[in-house]
Amino acid sequence: MGGVKALRAFQKLTGSPAPEVFHTNEGHAGFLGVERIQEMMAAAEPLSWDEALAAGRASTVFTTHTPVPAGIDRFEVSQIQHFFDAGLAPDVPVAKILDLGRENYTDGNPFVFNMAVMGLRLAQRANGVAKLHGVVSRGMFSALWPGFDHSEVPITSVTNGVHVPTWVDPRVSALARDQFGADAEEPGRWDLAYNVSDEDVWALRRELRVSLVEDVRRRLRAAWKKRGAADAELAWTDSVLDPDILTIGFARRVPTYKRLTLMLREPERLKALLLHKTHPIQLVIAGKSHPADDAGKKMIQDLVRFTDDPAVRHRIAFLPNYDIAMARTLFPGCDVWLNNPLRPLEACGTSGMKAALNGSLNLSVLDGWWDEMYDGENGWAIPTANNGASPRNATTSRLPRCTSCWRRRWPRASTA
Repeated sequence: MGGVKALRAFQKLTGSPAPEVFHTNEGHAGFLGVERIQEMMAAAEPLSWDEALAAGRASTVFTTHTPVPAGIDRFEVSQIQHFFDAGLAPDVPVAKILDLGRENYTDGNPFVFNMAVMGLRLAQRANGVAKLHGVVSRGMFSALWPGFDHSEVPITSVTNGVHVPTWVDPRVSALARDQFGADAEEPGRWDLAYNVSDEDVWALRRELRVSLVEDVRRRLRAAWKKRGAADAELAWTDSVLDPDILTIGFARRVPTYKRLTLMLREPERLKALLLHKTHPIQLVIAGKSHPADDAGKKMIQDLVRFTDDPAVRHRIAFLPNYDIAMARTLFPGCDVWLNNPLRPLEACGTSGMKAALNGSLNLSVLDGWWDEMYDGENGWAIPTANNGASPRNATTSRLPRCTSCWRRRWPRASTA
């Protein structure tokens, strides 16, 4: 509601034209629809509730972002009523506002105000953030359209993307400019990539990997010092990771469905992969959990306990406080990007896109964006358990034995 008021103040100050379409990006922004209804019902020529609702819906798009019910804000109806009874939208009937978010449908809770439900009821068009997420959302919210088949529920898909100039490493862009010349700016000229020699690509990949290794060593040392370690104890951090070893990255928030600790299901097997005599791998993991997510914090604790083992800590690193600055080095420096969510609980996920922009290959469960973009040659698909699985047993599923394909395609740099 404050956003609409700020926008109107900006229009008045600058003389900017009024926007024709409003986009509510997840339910948090849904109350902007109520503010617009208030404007129309308080206008010099006021509209009725039904007229204002119809006019507002006609120019509103809603995007839902999560297939995980726990990720949707739900409040007690009485809590929402408390604020609107105070006069936030004085011309709009409070009962009508409460009905926008009320779960007054089969299997819903009529005493709960659901922000996503309000967003859908205030928008004429709605979408999920990947093709698969659209399918999931149509089933998830089908009760709002009783009598419709799930396939006919009016929720479409617009797959998320990332801002390419922000996430492509400048050294990748420089190589493209040097190798492609004037043709680099022509749309659709993906064929130019084949003009770059394997040697040039591999030299760049190693340079990016070196940058990552140096950054990891610096951050790891700082993290250990924060934990109370003295400088004399931290000489080992100078040899953490190796720029000539296959590097796998994993970085994201840590809710249970993303299965951060799935790799620990068989710890001895993971150790064997990390310490293989001829084809070792190394893992760089970054993430943080929500302060109220005890299960996520427990996952991080379990992983840190494993990475503290002196036998493997030179091959696997966990970096706390994942942020954009860390990501700018992590994405370009990894050869393979790992993603193993519990399908179909990943709405889209964009970390793998950022890695792919820098020449990394994806190794992922067919969920989110990867479900529609995997073509059999641009990475690997992890076989998925049945869709009846739940986050409760998210850490007990098993990864496939697919390391042989890594070894075929990713030998050590010295033999590439």
